Amino acid sequence: MTQKVAGRTPSRIEAVCLDDVALEPSPIDPTWILDGMPVARDGRWTQSLDGTTTHWVWDCTAGTFNWYFALEETVQILEGEVTVSSADQAPRTLRAGDAAVFPAHTWAQWHIPRYVRKHAILRPHAPRPIQILMRFYRVVSALPPAGRRRTLSS
Repeated sequence: MTQKVAGRTPSRIEAVCLDDVALEPSPIDPTWILDGMPVARDGRWTQSLDGTTTHWVWDCTAGTFNWYFALEETVQILEGEVTVSSADQAPRTLRAGDAAVFPAHTWAQWHIPRYVRKHAILRPHAPRPIQILMRFYRVVSALPPAGRRRTLSS
């Protein structure tokens, strides 16, 4: 049985020009804003077949604000720049082509001098027992079907 999510199947490659992803207003919580009047927008362009991981394009105008990462977020800066920092991390400026990972359940401060645009992959952090089950599932699902030996030619 083939599992479908949003009209796609596991064998179909999904691709997009990130410039074509429609962005909608995504206001930053006003209590998080430290300086300026940043205006943010985002647009989701796909999700994993199991529905747990989503892929987004996000942009924002100048400002400084705190941001809470409820999910693990991997970002790649597409345009502009942002300086990020946290209580245990010195400021780091990310520019077009740079990538970063923000762990789930953490805060970071974002300072955007003019504008930034990023591609973001959001993934939930699974509790340890779930991680063990997922690892077991990956090992078992990689085994060849019963009665069939995996060879270099197959």
